[in-house]
Amino acid sequence: MVKKRKFVLVRYKVLEDARLYLFQFIFMHSIPFTELQFSHLFKEFISGSSSIYSYFPSNSLPTDKWLTIAEKFNGRQQLINSISATMNGLELSALQTKNLQSLSNNTTLAAVTGQQVGFLGGAMYTVLKAYSTVQYAKQISNKNSLTIVPIFWIEDNDADSDEAAKATLLSSKNELLTLVCTEEITTNIPVSERIFGDDIKSVMDSIEEGIQQSEFSSDILLKLREIYKSGVSWTSAFTQLLQFIMADSGILFISASVARKKGLFGNIIRKEIEDFRASKEVIENTSNQLQEARFHVQAAASDVNIFYHDGNKRLKLRSDDGIHYSAGDLQFSKEQIIALAESSPELFSPNVLLRPIIQDDIIPTIAYIAGPGEIAYLAQLHSAYKLFNVPMPIIKPRHSVTFMPPSVVRFLEKNNFTPTFFMRPWKQIEMELTTRTKDGDSDLIFTTALSKVSEVFACIANYAKGIDQSLIGAANAAEHQTEKQIEDLRKKINSAQKKRHTSLFDKSYETASILMPFDELQERGLSPIHWAIRFGIKQLTETVSLLTDNAPDTHFIIPLNFPHINQ
Repeated sequence: MVKKRKFVLVRYKVLEDARLYLFQFIFMHSIPFTELQFSHLFKEFISGSSSIYSYFPSNSLPTDKWLTIAEKFNGRQQLINSISATMNGLELSALQTKNLQSLSNNTTLAAVTGQQVGFLGGAMYTVLKAYSTVQYAKQISNKNSLTIVPIFWIEDNDADSDEAAKATLLSSKNELLTLVCTEEITTNIPVSERIFGDDIKSVMDSIEEGIQQSEFSSDILLKLREIYKSGVSWTSAFTQLLQFIMADSGILFISASVARKKGLFGNIIRKEIEDFRASKEVIENTSNQLQEARFHVQAAASDVNIFYHDGNKRLKLRSDDGIHYSAGDLQFSKEQIIALAESSPELFSPNVLLRPIIQDDIIPTIAYIAGPGEIAYLAQLHSAYKLFNVPMPIIKPRHSVTFMPPSVVRFLEKNNFTPTFFMRPWKQIEMELTTRTKDGDSDLIFTTALSKVSEVFACIANYAKGIDQSLIGAANAAEHQTEKQIEDLRKKINSAQKKRHTSLFDKSYETASILMPFDELQERGLSPIHWAIRFGIKQLTETVSLLTDNAPDTHFIIPLNFPHINQ
């Protein structure tokens, strides 16, 4: 079921010496998560089911308890230094400066989210997570009279450059335009160590040539060329772009590699090594409970949930017995690896299951704003947080949205389609379109014909049997051949009918590519830069900010049908 909600979107456009304010009511559709491709675990989490909420901390911890946690946190200066180093060279907004200063207060807490580095900001959900975090920080601050600062964790110790190097926009023809910022794809070099080469200029040229031009595209492209250029690190470009989009929201950025190189991971890393397999055991126990409750397990724990950094390489640290360790071709004794963790903690980083615990050990986190996949693996970690004596934060879902540009809105209205019709795999859409558009008499005609063929050949076979028993095989073969010819004719007629509706199929495929690129939700497939180019940074951030005024308990569909954009 698609529901409609109305909200006011306040927008402006600068005219020569005056400013024109446009006030517009927009109907914002919402679709229950139960009707979309989300896991059973996530749907139960959204519904507030006790069957999954028992794996998470309470959302109603008293204010004095959180103040106690804030006051016990003793890593404020190291945190401030890491944030300052991450944002070095950026012009902080007034709110960012205020928030950074607030972190020095021993009663200040943080609402946190995070994401791996992604070319052109990665997918749209990166921005959704950030603004959901900003909004939650405001809400809980106002409700509990606490000072809550929004922080974005940039996960750049990750070495999956295949994912980090790609971004998808829509071309001027609304075709999916996937761009790759490098041809050198690696799996063991942290993205923090990746630097753009001279080929990044040609990638920027491809963007300019491929996109649909708008009144915003020139300024956006100019900014992208300032950010993405030879010699700039992937982390720096990602941080600069997020700052360009979100500085006014007040959110602060911390690079995981900066925190690692400052030695902030040492506390948890040492415990993980000293207590061999302890974290694996408690995580597996919880994972088994989840499976018994018929929930899926998102990630598998390792004997050692740590990576070792050897120069610019990130290697999985392994041990079968807790005595002998290896990382690639390197060999260590337990004493050696503990000594390294003590003297050089910057050489170690966590895997996906240990990362949240390290993150919340170095940030006074009251809440983490998570995507569906993150909520799934965080459900495995309640006992692990206790093992490491780190308070597990409140877990909140990010907002989820699909944008509909004017061309899609017009097409849906003209053909009486709902957005959900296109929010599924294209093969399913194509099959239903074929059913809708084919001649209604077609099935009856061909079913009747095949039935009559069967009757005729039954008579022939019976007659032939009386003459010569061996003729039955020939009669059956002739029947099958005739049926095949009829089926072939049916396919040709269906194909001809489909060609009569080529425009509908083509426009439907275009619509599906916009609403469900790569057969996945739009927020997972398209870069936020696509919407910035089409509608402008300010319009994009205003819309997302207004969206976050609503509870993140459903998937929203927002028509971006602004009067001064002709698409």
